Amino acid sequence: MELFFESDKEVISFCENLFRKHKQIELNWKTDDKWGNHLKFKEQLPLNELMDVIAGTMAEVFMEHRLGSTIRRIIKDYYYYRDHEEIDRIHDLTHWIITGDDDECRRMRQNKDQRVFLKSLFIANLKENFEFHFDSIVNFRLKPFKDQLIYFVGLAIDEFKREEDHQAFVDMLRAYVMK
Repeated sequence: MELFFESDKEVISFCENLFRKHKQIELNWKTDDKWGNHLKFKEQLPLNELMDVIAGTMAEVFMEHRLGSTIRRIIKDYYYYRDHEEIDRIHDLTHWIITGDDDECRRMRQNKDQRVFLKSLFIANLKENFEFHFDSIVNFRLKPFKDQLIYFVGLAIDEFKREEDHQAFVDMLRAYVMK
């Protein structure tokens, strides 16, 4: 099995996460001018277990390095926000919905763990071939996950607007009490 990463940060993060969980996995790492960082795995684990470990690690790398920029792109491209403060606040709310552990977050995402869903998409892609380019999978094969992100950004925008309305109401009450 072979895996390519364009980003040095992502490949380092991938290897750190991989070796933190499974110390017995061996791989060769070389750099390629055309494809970037090239990881070749030695088959020491059963194939299904190896794919599970790799897919889980790829999901973690995506959540760590790509989730924020993907959310920001959705806020700008799908919902047409341009104000940086609003984008930051919506980003934070979306990230809270996706990764939060409190009851409100779980209710908003219907008790589904997005890391598990993302991992299942990576596993589906890994089963198709034994040579993968991380950027290619992220850019072209994660549409179901990105559709869910669009939905969660919409929920975050609703929450953001409710907060704005609440603040306006509180300000109006303060002005009324002062008069």
